[in-house]
Amino acid sequence: MKTVAVALLLLAAVFCWWLLFKRQIPGEERVARSVRAAAQLADDGRRLGIHWPPAKLTLIALKRERLLEIWVANQTGSFKMIREFPILAASGTLGPKRKEGDRQVPEGVYGLPFLNPRSAYHLSILVDYPNKDDILNSKLERSEMGGEIFVHGKAVSIGCIAIGDDAIEQVYGIAQLVPAANRTIIICPVDFRREPGFRLPNEEPWVNERYAQLERLLSQFKKTGEK
Repeated sequence: MKTVAVALLLLAAVFCWWLLFKRQIPGEERVARSVRAAAQLADDGRRLGIHWPPAKLTLIALKRERLLEIWVANQTGSFKMIREFPILAASGTLGPKRKEGDRQVPEGVYGLPFLNPRSAYHLSILVDYPNKDDILNSKLERSEMGGEIFVHGKAVSIGCIAIGDDAIEQVYGIAQLVPAANRTIIICPVDFRREPGFRLPNEEPWVNERYAQLERLLSQFKKTGEK
């Protein structure tokens, strides 16, 4: 029986590997596809009053709603939402990431400093976790806090945000147009615009303070027609 169980586990591992890497498109072609995908959004951006290419990019990831909103802006003026994609996979529960291996998606405001055209997950964008506040509030060494969190394609995740290949091509394509210093992601447990005052029970004070900060920040991102 033990031999059979081991064989089944090996078969499952091979199947998962095949799902992950089957029909992998070369990095250059993935980037070219992302450029074309972003170009198709130019007219939508201009209709919203955004000069193309945009000067700023903010992604808003909502855990409970499993949504990723794509917001762009000119050098001055308000952000406009240009796209919204379902999050196909994101492990963990509501609450911040604290340590390596907890499978949590971070919560907070992070930069998007690096674009990976040869990701095993089609294309990926690095989330700059941990940020200074994460490190300040942690009781762990930096090396124990984890990292390598990405927004990426496909539909599998361990602590990352997976949005599928078509969606990541559009997001990656826009991100290429925006300077790294002007790329940000806001990751929230819930949409505070719909659930103001949301807090998790029995959390540490710094978590509640972060949620208050995220709620204030999210209030600046209003969809067309919202007051």
